[in-house]
Amino acid sequence: MIGYPTDAIPVNTYIRQQFEKVAHEAGEKLASRRNLPTERVVTTALRIKSGWPNDHLVITEILRARVGLEGQAVVDELRGMQITDDDLGALVGPRWVSSMTVFAMSELLLGDELGKLNDLRGDDWKRASDSAAEVGRSLGLKYDISDSEGAERDWCAARGAAWAVAMHEHLEGRDFETLTAPWISLVRPKFVQLFMDNADRPSFVAQVYDELCSHSGGHAILSAADQRVDV
Repeated sequence: MIGYPTDAIPVNTYIRQQFEKVAHEAGEKLASRRNLPTERVVTTALRIKSGWPNDHLVITEILRARVGLEGQAVVDELRGMQITDDDLGALVGPRWVSSMTVFAMSELLLGDELGKLNDLRGDDWKRASDSAAEVGRSLGLKYDISDSEGAERDWCAARGAAWAVAMHEHLEGRDFETLTAPWISLVRPKFVQLFMDNADRPSFVAQVYDELCSHSGGHAILSAADQRVDV
């Protein structure tokens, strides 16, 4: 997981802080320019300062809703941006913490492992991701928030698992299984081991574990490897 803290800071607070840091740094960068920023300049600045997976895309959508994506108002908003749980919930749904941490946990994989994660997508992947995208649209979620500009919806394995967790209660069982299978195979063992390594003290990782276990989607991707009993 990207730069996860060693203390027990609440998971939602930590994610918001990471996003706000990117926004503030991008705002300062834009403020140093002579000309007012265009949308392309704004999104480029956010991408350059990005730290958490897809944070620049999330911030872009928050900006779009608040002040638009060009001009002095964008600079001012970024420099003092405060992101709320409601902002993130409006984009990803009430399970946004679990969804974003599932996505970020894919970075526990190293080198060729990350490529292998996508290689594990099954033949039914395209149909399942399209079906999940339709569910996201019906729920009013920004299901395409992490789609590459101009690209068809061919979700990467990390994105598929993240959205499956976010929308678990609304997906068909076979779609959930298809979208989470690569993550379960490669990422879950590493996350469970990370949890076990930190199980003797309050920690951020333990809070992520508890968050996932608190609802059906998160529990479904952890249950087969659940080693927390008797810890």
